[in-house]
Amino acid sequence: MRMIDLFRKEFWEIRHDLRRPVFLFGAALAYLIVFGILYLPNIVTDVPCVILDEDNSALSRRLVQNFEASDSYRITAYVNTQEEMRQALLEKRAIAAIDIPHDFAKKAKMGPYTTVLYLVNGSNIILTNITSSAAQDILADFSNRLAAKQIALRYGMDEGAALRAVAPVAVHLRVLYNTTQGYLFFFLLGLAMVAYQQGVLFAVGASALYEVEHPAFMRQAPVWEILLMKAAVYWLLGMASYALVIAFVTQVLGIPLHAPLAALVLLAAIFLLAVIAFCIFFASFFPLTHFSNTVRELFLIGSSPMYTACLAKLAGLALLFFAAGGVLYRRRLRKAGRDAA
Repeated sequence: MRMIDLFRKEFWEIRHDLRRPVFLFGAALAYLIVFGILYLPNIVTDVPCVILDEDNSALSRRLVQNFEASDSYRITAYVNTQEEMRQALLEKRAIAAIDIPHDFAKKAKMGPYTTVLYLVNGSNIILTNITSSAAQDILADFSNRLAAKQIALRYGMDEGAALRAVAPVAVHLRVLYNTTQGYLFFFLLGLAMVAYQQGVLFAVGASALYEVEHPAFMRQAPVWEILLMKAAVYWLLGMASYALVIAFVTQVLGIPLHAPLAALVLLAAIFLLAVIAFCIFFASFFPLTHFSNTVRELFLIGSSPMYTACLAKLAGLALLFFAAGGVLYRRRLRKAGRDAA
């Protein structure tokens, strides 16, 4: 009977503190919705690009055609100066820019080599990585074919044979498990799980501190019963939230699940127990309880009667966590060293 009363009490707290269900059920879903929209349609194509062709030769125009034919780029403008090119990047009318120098064709044919300047707006690391790789592939293929053509003309060889001589190793890229190399699959699941953990931590933390702030409730039952019931309630709610996340990921976003569902559920069940246990442990020291109220009093009143005591407690917690963390970190480094040996 007492356990049932504790169960009802926990849900009474949840009904009167809506932050907890919002954290539990809303954090991961919010990340999934926001970043799911951000990363759709899952592959990056048609990145706006401007071209400055200072050479304007048949060879430079051929290189430009290679960029125009690429799915990775959408040529939005042909500019006449480097200032125009950089202004387009600054104003984000373009993400990438290609500058072909005035002596491009001459140096490419007579040597020893020529350069092409590739500029990219690095504020978005996703676009930077994809467009840089695409540009390198286009330029490498163009360079190899140009060298093969020149060798074929000079020595009377077949151009295909010359190409095999210039570039004897061909790379065939085959990506497993994420064939489109989409950022949706890679980033979104990790971000959702981080938000899910944060939601559980916030909700369980608020629950664990409730009895500290309302000590009258501590007389209702032994501490171990209170903790057991809190763990049971938030484990069940956490599993329900996890099921909602998995349903959204698979049914709405269409991310396929290749593993057995039971393996995913078991992983979440153990993870939740670990997070809840960690949160209950951490709540025993919770530094915020010695910080937020004091900050509020300093702002509103100008002083706090607990200021000195809070400083001492926070300093003690800092020393305790540094000492414990140092011991555990040293053990981890030693284990890593033994594994590497």
